[in-house]
Amino acid sequence: MVDMETLQEKNNKYAKYHRNDSWGVFVAFTIMSPLLFSYGYEFFYWFQGEIIEVPHPAFVLVGVLFYGGIMVAMGDIIIFSKLLKVFSLIAVMCWFSYFWVVLNLSWLAFAPLVPVFILLQIQMPKIKANSNKYGDDT
Repeated sequence: MVDMETLQEKNNKYAKYHRNDSWGVFVAFTIMSPLLFSYGYEFFYWFQGEIIEVPHPAFVLVGVLFYGGIMVAMGDIIIFSKLLKVFSLIAVMCWFSYFWVVLNLSWLAFAPLVPVFILLQIQMPKIKANSNKYGDDT
């Protein structure tokens, strides 16, 4: 009977790691979606025979990694439900895609960083209290 309980604990741990990996893949795909959007946007207009000016893919990649990395790091710390965090990440990445790729307004593309940072600063006492409560060294 002890062996069955041990096996069940191992299965639960594996399921937890598998769920975390699935979320990680989803978040990585969401972060990289502006790059894929820029390719699709450029291909769509190329296929119609129009010439448009889009940022170079390397420029889009650097912006995506910078912007997405900061958003995910701050979003991971913020105290919200996982579902709200996912929808927020999708919304800010759509914002970034539109203003970075379509309109080429980099200053406006990075605008959501400010409210997220302010929200993080407002929640910082709760975050520190939770960190101390659970013994994290954050």
